[in-house]
Amino acid sequence: MFTDPFGLMCEKIHNTRAPCELFLAAFSEANPRHAESESRGIARAIINRAQDSQHSYGFSNTGSLDADIRGQINAPNQVQGRGNGEWNKLETLLSGGQIVFNPGDANKLGAVVRGVEAAYGNQTDPTNGSTYWDHSPSKAGQGASEKYCAPTATVTIGSANFAKCSK
Repeated sequence: MFTDPFGLMCEKIHNTRAPCELFLAAFSEANPRHAESESRGIARAIINRAQDSQHSYGFSNTGSLDADIRGQINAPNQVQGRGNGEWNKLETLLSGGQIVFNPGDANKLGAVVRGVEAAYGNQTDPTNGSTYWDHSPSKAGQGASEKYCAPTATVTIGSANFAKCSK
C-alpha cells in the first residue's frame, strides 16, 4: 500500500493525478494488445465502485474519491490481478526497486498510464456505469452478489467484458 502525505498521487509516474493503486490494478488486469482502452475501462469501473453509494463491493466508501479508490482495490477479492506477476513487477518499480522491463512491458505501461489518466480525469464513462469486468464472456459480472447486485452486461472493451449492478 502506498502513502501519499503530500498529495502527489503516484509520484513515481510523473505528471499523473491518479492513485498508484489504480495504475497497479489496470496494469495487472489489462491485456497488452488492448492495454490503453482496457485500462481506461478497468480504472473507470473501479472509480464507479468508489462513487457508488448503494453497493459496498467489499469496502464501504467514505466520500473521499482517492481513499475509496484505494479501498476498493485493496478490498479482498476485488481485483483478480492483485499480487500477480504484472502487479508485483509494477509495484516493485513504483517502490523504487530494480526490475527488468522489456519493450512490451514498457509499451503496456505507457498505454496503461494514458488509459488510467483518461479515466481518472474525465467524467466520460466508456463502460456505461460498469463496476465489474472480466476477460471471459461467460463470467461478466461474476463475483457480484446476485442478492444485492444482479449484474447486467454493459459493454466489451478490447477483450474485457463489463457489467454493472442493476438493483
